[in-house]
Amino acid sequence: MAGAAVWYALVAFSDRQFVFGAVGLGFVVGYSVSWGAARGGVVQAALSAVIASVAIVGAYYYINRHLLIAGGEELGSSYDIPLIPTFEELRIVLRVGYEADDRQYVYSALCIAVAAFFGFKGVRTARTFTGRQVPR
Repeated sequence: MAGAAVWYALVAFSDRQFVFGAVGLGFVVGYSVSWGAARGGVVQAALSAVIASVAIVGAYYYINRHLLIAGGEELGSSYDIPLIPTFEELRIVLRVGYEADDRQYVYSALCIAVAAFFGFKGVRTARTFTGRQVPR
């Protein structure tokens, strides 16, 4: 969730979405799962994909909420979108955001794919990618 918060903060402060936010979130999730399990594999890849999906839903709810509120203020109206949504409010805000910006589909798929890749490859492959030694 910390990675999702960083991704949201990037979008909130820049009013732009960057592909490296999705890649970074996927990398952090996949690397963390494989590091915690001390190995990679299919189970770690699936767990990484699920965690990344939950992080994406959380990040995009707050990103889209922010953009909707900012857009409403520019038009002179205010939207009352709750900070902690019900399932229906979550579904509506995500649907509106994904329909308004097709890149959200691409970024979501990319984040999940990167998380699953690093979850599957494990710490040893991830260590060669980052160039750092991971303690056992």
